[in-house]
Amino acid sequence: MPILKVRDGININYVVGGDPNARNKVLFVMGLNASHRQWDFQFEYFSSLPDYQVLVFDNRGAGFSDIPEPPYTMTQMVNDVIDLANELHWEKFHLIGCSMGGMIVQHVALEHPERILSLTLICTRVEGGFFKSLPTFEGTIKFLRIAKATDPEVLLRTGAELQFPLEYLSQKNPEGITYREYFYNLMKKRMADVPMTTPKGKEGQLAVVKAHGLSQDQMKKLKDSKFPILALTGDSDILIRSSHSYSMPELIGAKLVVLKGHGHGLVAQSPEIINQHIKDFIEEANQKHAPVLEDNIVLSK
Repeated sequence: MPILKVRDGININYVVGGDPNARNKVLFVMGLNASHRQWDFQFEYFSSLPDYQVLVFDNRGAGFSDIPEPPYTMTQMVNDVIDLANELHWEKFHLIGCSMGGMIVQHVALEHPERILSLTLICTRVEGGFFKSLPTFEGTIKFLRIAKATDPEVLLRTGAELQFPLEYLSQKNPEGITYREYFYNLMKKRMADVPMTTPKGKEGQLAVVKAHGLSQDQMKKLKDSKFPILALTGDSDILIRSSHSYSMPELIGAKLVVLKGHGHGLVAQSPEIINQHIKDFIEEANQKHAPVLEDNIVLSK
């Protein structure tokens, strides 16, 4: 896998798929303690589409990227994203972030609006503050259990309950096993393929999450931006409360899509649905940015 040494000397691991000459450049940013493998369902789908090139990567402190001393800053995370885009010579691109990644991409879009064609925010928040940013009570208990865990079994079992509704986990998939066992096996394989996040990496990334929260001026700037914004969430998210996404149409002018019976891990719970929403939104954004003649006739390229 390629490694990029970003501007402050940290090595960032990344993976690129799809057509290098594609019109649609799509950059995905994942969340707290997570590697690029959490985007597997999206990476495989969009890389297979004609006219798409896709980039996923490990944030500093996770996966195969370097683990510098904490804390990390939002400026560092934003610079990592921009340095990766520059490495691929992407002048403009569609930007997608999940959870902590959704927080990072907000700041990328605020600092580099001229480079953003569309912004998709998945299971994240724009507002800060201690009480507003807390998970639900159930989510807090499970998050703390994971934060202190060193046993991979605890991470796997509790992680599934933090990401997916319990009712969903008890259901059986088309192969006849419960989704609890399906995701246990899937995550166990990923953990074998990618290094576990260290306490130092967790601490560094958590500092970024704690510091995040847009000002009223920043929210207005996003709302007035030229690029469209999509907010995707599940109505059963116990980690980042769904209400954060519910407020995004008013706060930042986002289009909101809520998936019933879905939790924080909706990119893996229903990848086909999520992928279609993202693809449709990207194509809508392309129409917005396309040059037009009178009567909104799109010029072909």
